[in-house]
Amino acid sequence: MRCSNFIKCSGCGFENHHFSSLCNQCGATLRDKVVNIDLWHTIWLLFETPLKAFQNIIFSENKNFIVMLSVIIPIKMLLNSYFIINFFEIDLAENNPMYISMIISLIISVLLLTSISFINKFITNLLGIKSRFTDTYALIIYAFMPILFSLVILFPVQYALFGQHWFYFNPSPFFLKEKAAYVLIFLEVILLIWTIILISLAFFAQTKCKGYSLCLGILIPSAYYAAIISSEYLVAYIRNSLG
Repeated sequence: MRCSNFIKCSGCGFENHHFSSLCNQCGATLRDKVVNIDLWHTIWLLFETPLKAFQNIIFSENKNFIVMLSVIIPIKMLLNSYFIINFFEIDLAENNPMYISMIISLIISVLLLTSISFINKFITNLLGIKSRFTDTYALIIYAFMPILFSLVILFPVQYALFGQHWFYFNPSPFFLKEKAAYVLIFLEVILLIWTIILISLAFFAQTKCKGYSLCLGILIPSAYYAAIISSEYLVAYIRNSLG
């Protein structure tokens, strides 16, 4: 797999790393500096021109809003995991206290995204592309923006229509309001697909490797959900064993 993501200096022709703002050979300016990430402008670009949004994230000197998004996004990922868990096994998530699940979900999120960022740095170095840990972490977090939209837009509707039954299936939301439940599931799937596309585009902006980027686009959300769901099973098993 041949990947190349360099920026060539118009003055001396030297190939610089894609995130460079000054030529490493002659010191010429390669692009305008991006000091901070403009949150609202970035959100708009994720709709309009996602590659441009991810380039700005890579170029930004300060990866602001990362901590806030790192705390908020795991909340919705956990709530989605509750739905998945109880779709196959009723009442499992209900056995675990919410505050414990929230803490574990946050820890898993940070550990998972940190690990992926380090692994990506190692792999891209093997491919001959220099990447930075903070760039990768920020790219992933912002690529999960559809999950944030789901929390802000869909979650209030889900809770208003079904309350806790949406997550705990006691009774199933499909039994209570079947059509509304299927519509909300359809919208959640659309947002998940959008997340996969954004993650793929984020890594393509960083590496220019189509196959590698698509694999990560599918792998990262899958690993995220698998880790949270596995932790719920583990916590439930430990509590049942001790109780």
